[in-house]
Amino acid sequence: MKKKLRVGVLASGGGTDLQSIIDASEKGMIDAQVVAVISDSKDSFALKRAEKHKIKAFFIDPKGKDSQDHDKETDKILEENKVDLVIGAGYMKILSSCFVKKWYGKLINIHPALLPSFKGT
Repeated sequence: MKKKLRVGVLASGGGTDLQSIIDASEKGMIDAQVVAVISDSKDSFALKRAEKHKIKAFFIDPKGKDSQDHDKETDKILEENKVDLVIGAGYMKILSSCFVKKWYGKLINIHPALLPSFKGT
């Protein structure tokens, strides 16, 4: 039996994209399992969606941290949960170049607007 891809999802808001990923996984439409959800917003509904589906949910407070320190915390959680693929699903924080380089080839971003016209700032 083939091992399922272990997915970590980064989400800031309501988690509708996260829910689609969870649903596809639970229905066997994708050979993957969401094992961790990380948010930079403590009120993110994505964290509640994760908890409802018995997925580990983590809040990393961005206050008082630079981008690299925040991303180091994120990376630690992803490593501890043996994540194979990271998906940015409505994640409003811009990831540091160090994080992107480390996860190169294992990082997907779902961007809700036309690029480059509406890129992050």
